[in-house]
Amino acid sequence: MSDAAWRQERGPGGAATPVCEIDGGSPGPTWLLSAAIHGDEYEGPEAIRRAVRELSGMKFPGRVIALPVANPMAYAAGVRCTPEDRGNLNRVFPGDANGSVTPQWADWLWRTFAARADRLIDLHAGGAFFEFDPVAGFYEDVDAPMAAVFGFTLWRAPPTPGVFSHEFRQRRGSAFGLELGFGGTRDEKLTDTAHRAIVRLVRGETAPVHGPIYSNHDISALHGGEWSSRCRRGQEIKKGDVVGVMHRLDGTLISEIRSPIAGRVLAFRRVASAQPGDLLVGIGVPE
Repeated sequence: MSDAAWRQERGPGGAATPVCEIDGGSPGPTWLLSAAIHGDEYEGPEAIRRAVRELSGMKFPGRVIALPVANPMAYAAGVRCTPEDRGNLNRVFPGDANGSVTPQWADWLWRTFAARADRLIDLHAGGAFFEFDPVAGFYEDVDAPMAAVFGFTLWRAPPTPGVFSHEFRQRRGSAFGLELGFGGTRDEKLTDTAHRAIVRLVRGETAPVHGPIYSNHDISALHGGEWSSRCRRGQEIKKGDVVGVMHRLDGTLISEIRSPIAGRVLAFRRVASAQPGDLLVGIGVPE
């Protein structure tokens, strides 16, 4: 067992981020806890800090590597993407040492931390851009009992190239992607729920899988313009229901956006401006 001792690690370009490693005192997996890959998501960093305080000096199997602010450049600016190159860090893993700042940073995170870990909990939130139903995402059926410890909606995360948790699951081991809160603020209840679940998982707990597991169907913008949501998170919708509208900037209606499928609204875009390809609504479809 070891007490928590934070240190500063410097990555490409000289930016520094806090890291803490804890030895649980007996053989077991190495957990990597990461958050703030997007800089406007605040529940995850605090959940990790609280988990570190609770695990410090506690006996558990394996080790923990805590990385509460994975993108300190974006976090300092309070924005989703890295300001230096506007890159989305969660789309470029395992990174590129010869790329711009964002892929360089992904390469450094992967080599320095992910390559030493067996399991990953990557905490996200809707930030300023999206409103999410709290979900615990996983990729393989074997990981569902661990994801169920969070008590959130269970979500089979899509196999998106470059996403940290997906690339980790392909290369290293069990990986979980959490979506907590929204609005660029910190939800205290979700932060506390996540911190307590992290401690339980690190100590080796699992939970029964109750309720449906949802797969994801994204509705993305076909045109640029001004988006207005007509749905709410957790809402059950039918095929053909209007989930939002898109207007030109002069106010002219471009189109009503209808769901092509029945399911549950797991996420929707909060920011009005949208470009072609931007996510508008995430529909969960029960498996």
